[in-house]
Amino acid sequence: AALTSLTVTGATVLTIADHATSNTKLATINASAFTGDLTLSDAVASLGQTITSGAGNDSLVFGANLTNADTVDGGGNTALSTGVMGTDSLSATVTGATATTGALSIANAEVIDLTNNGTAVIDGTAITGTSTINLFASSDTTTFSNLGTSASIGLGKTAVADQVIEIGRAHV
Repeated sequence: AALTSLTVTGATVLTIADHATSNTKLATINASAFTGDLTLSDAVASLGQTITSGAGNDSLVFGANLTNADTVDGGGNTALSTGVMGTDSLSATVTGATATTGALSIANAEVIDLTNNGTAVIDGTAITGTSTINLFASSDTTTFSNLGTSASIGLGKTAVADQVIEIGRAHV
């Protein structure tokens, strides 16, 4: 439980699963020099984490642990075998996020998948380098504020109940 930082280097595909369970003090994951595709499957709930990935097409899975205390940078990307540029993705459940805890700091994650099954407030002031934000929800109210003008929002409904989305773009 004493591991506080992890540096990842190399160029292969790497999956790090369940790192938060036995490393509750892991505050920094620096994979900025890693050029392979990285998958991080969870995050530490009890502290803010700084996670930086490298040039691969990375997948960062936060579960219900993404808050304003976390700082995430998806880094760059590599071209797929089809020649199309790859993407970094981040997923998290944001149910219960407030104007404070929902002030997310995410850079260079081209696709962000958020799940809300209640009420959530997301402040996008510090969300940069994102082209798509997908919202998956059942019966809920989600408020987005200060989103950049380049991000599109996709909606996915998981139940027949009403879904309320409020969107506020950043003033340019």
